[in-house]
Amino acid sequence: MTNYECNGLKYKTNSTKSVKHCPGCGSVDFVMDDCRCELICRRCGMVIDDEFIQYGP
Repeated sequence: MTNYECNGLKYKTNSTKSVKHCPGCGSVDFVMDDCRCELICRRCGMVIDDEFIQYGP
């Protein structure tokens, strides 16, 4: 299980993906799309992970 925090909101995922960098461009700059609960690469727009559950305020 992986935990992320973005803009003060906490997310966790049961995904087996453990991504340290974007497989598309190599960037490590990610952003969480709060509406879709997706982790997205800021540089190329690739969806890195999409199996998140928001659990914090």
